[in-house]
Amino acid sequence: MFGNLSIWHLLIVLVVLASIVLVIWAIVAMTRDTTVPAIATALWVLVILLVPGIGLIAWAIWWFTRKNSATTDVS
Repeated sequence: MFGNLSIWHLLIVLVVLASIVLVIWAIVAMTRDTTVPAIATALWVLVILLVPGIGLIAWAIWWFTRKNSATTDVS
């Protein structure tokens, strides 16, 4: 049944599954973060869903820089 599949098919399937998992993780992480206003959460969820690749990268950069700045601000 799967004899005609090459390594490229498997790679494509793994990339698609990984992107789906990352999008779900990003949405869950965003909705559980209580320090972000609700409107910002809604906008980020829309961006991640409407533009999954670029939106996910933009959100990850924003999220990690926000987390890093929060930990370095503590004196």
